[in-house]
Amino acid sequence: MMHVKFGQRGVAIVGPACHLISYIIFSLHPPYPVLVVMFIFVGFGNGLIDAAWCAWIGNMANSNEVSGFLQACYALGATVAPLIATAMISKGGLGWYAFYYIMVSPPPSYTIQTTSNIPRLEARRSNSQHPLGRFGDKPDPSIKQKTPKIPTQRQGEREKP
Repeated sequence: MMHVKFGQRGVAIVGPACHLISYIIFSLHPPYPVLVVMFIFVGFGNGLIDAAWCAWIGNMANSNEVSGFLQACYALGATVAPLIATAMISKGGLGWYAFYYIMVSPPPSYTIQTTSNIPRLEARRSNSQHPLGRFGDKPDPSIKQKTPKIPTQRQGEREKP
């Protein structure tokens, strides 16, 4: 529930920051155990960014088509990036970490793009609009009104006097 704690802008900053910090560390050619730990942060950033885009697209008209386009772009990048990295290593004679010199440049640009294009909702305002209130608080009474009542008696049975 990161969006409840930090708001939409917080998610738009934390996701790319996970990428940027990890890619900077990768470009410094760290030992293998550091790579494993940093890929956890890359995956966390991917999850935040993908969830944010999918939630935003889900509220659009023709959301299935737009979501398909988003996933197609992701698949295109997942197909082309290894080809570029392989060409850099085999044809260019560069180290494996040189690919991350290129990967450091997109996170700042998409941080600026996402934070400038999303609605300016802060965590406090988002929490006031969220049906569960702040994370960890009791549910809003309106949820109880919207929840269907569960029958207390089975059909055909009557309460005993």
